[in-house]
Amino acid sequence: MAKAAVLRSYSTRPGRRQISTREDLHDARDFERPHIGARAPEAIATGLFGLAVLTAVVLRWFHLGSQSLWYDEGYTALASGLSPANVVRFARSDTYPPLYPLLQHYWGVLFGNSEFALRGVSAFSGTLSVPVFYLLAKKVLEDSMAVALATWLFAFSIMQIWYSQEARTYELASFLALVGLYALVLFLERRSAASFATIVLAATASLYSHNMMFFYLLALNVTWLIYPSERAWSERARELLLADVLAGVLYLPWIPSLLAQIAYVHQGFWVPKPTISTFFQTLTLIAGFYPDYLTAVAARFSPLSSGTAWVCVLAGVSLLCAALVAGGLWRVPRAERSRNIALLLYCLLPILLVFLLSQITRSLYINRVFTNSSVVVPLVFAYPLALRKGRRERILYGFLGIVLALTTALSAFGYLRDQEKEDWRGAATSLLRIPERNRLIVFAPTAGEILFDYYAQRFPGLGPSVAKMGLPMSHLEDFPPRLGAITSLNDIAPLKLAVESGKYSEIDLVLSTESPDDLNRLILDYLNQVSIRRLDQQFRGVRIERFLAPRH
Repeated sequence: MAKAAVLRSYSTRPGRRQISTREDLHDARDFERPHIGARAPEAIATGLFGLAVLTAVVLRWFHLGSQSLWYDEGYTALASGLSPANVVRFARSDTYPPLYPLLQHYWGVLFGNSEFALRGVSAFSGTLSVPVFYLLAKKVLEDSMAVALATWLFAFSIMQIWYSQEARTYELASFLALVGLYALVLFLERRSAASFATIVLAATASLYSHNMMFFYLLALNVTWLIYPSERAWSERARELLLADVLAGVLYLPWIPSLLAQIAYVHQGFWVPKPTISTFFQTLTLIAGFYPDYLTAVAARFSPLSSGTAWVCVLAGVSLLCAALVAGGLWRVPRAERSRNIALLLYCLLPILLVFLLSQITRSLYINRVFTNSSVVVPLVFAYPLALRKGRRERILYGFLGIVLALTTALSAFGYLRDQEKEDWRGAATSLLRIPERNRLIVFAPTAGEILFDYYAQRFPGLGPSVAKMGLPMSHLEDFPPRLGAITSLNDIAPLKLAVESGKYSEIDLVLSTESPDDLNRLILDYLNQVSIRRLDQQFRGVRIERFLAPRH
């Protein structure tokens, strides 16, 4: 009787065949025994998985310090050199919580502040994400080929690669959210104090890494209620409420600073309102596609014009994604459908909410804040291969998976080749090599001065006759530094005083493309009126305009 009870309880995932009688014992043993014909696919899956993991690690660290720091990374370089107390004060004056710059501070103590070291926290977070993603994929998908496909897609994810190579908080936030999602899947499968504590701590840490993680916490709540589990909905609701309360208590010390940051955003955050085109671009990025590069490749190796190639690429990508998403939802067991819907909502709900919120109030919509969505997409795309067991179906979804894997790999290489950060290293070097010493270097906006100071440390000190200032205010004049943009003629008053003093024979104006052209025009119009334009130099994302002061 005991043996029969064990046999009756033997089952795989919900919706799949169950063994319930002694007569099925022979079939069950056959099911568990590895057949020779099954070893080849397992070996292939293992090989693909190993190659995907190796590729993921290499792509997250390769040429990490080759490009210059860009505009936003300048703030990271500044904050990482502060004391821990001042890191917190600095974070309060900007738009992000203090966890990432605090980690950068202690990381810098160990490894220095080179470009490679500054981006090391993100690269390390991206590397840690690989084994966590594998564990999540193995738990959700179970099928070895599907897990290998998902890992391959994750390895070549454009957003995961790019933000693993940027000295900003996005990859850290993505890693923490991934840990929380994996802990939730474990908790829903088997309730444990360790899983619950991991959910709470990961959610809290993600909130301390980026304010936009509130939207992913909401998506995690929805996943908690929808993802298949033996526990009743009411029980899960109580558990997630407790987790939210505990995370809220741990986050409580930062609430006053968050409210101040919200007020700052509403006063003048620069992000434009998203459009439907912007929304579609976000979806293509989190899915791992780079349409511009795919179009260029299609136009080069086919007789299609660029416009026709663009339409074909978008249509092909859309149909491929639609087929894979539909394959995980259509004619599948109810529990499997619920699992897939939960993952889709976790991926898409934050994007939709931020898009709608940005239409009715100050826009918050920037592609990089949705990096965590790119973690879930590979699971959704590999889901049909995990569910379908028929030979024809596996051939179909295996073929679609191969096409998808090759397309995302091509997109990743194209994106890494085309995307370049602002060349502040080159701009700073050029400024330091100008022979004229009796000059004033003006940075608009302030972040340019921060980046110049970062690179000037590598060169002999400037002579006492060379002065510099940031607009609207130098970042060293006050702490926390005033990081706002130039908005009116009053903001260039310090420049007017310096020019009218007659102390300088040359004015070197350094402009960033991050600053709107109409605001840059205020400074240029003034200098064109009172000085003689000498020449300009162009670097990636940086422009240097040199003016000679007229002789009186």
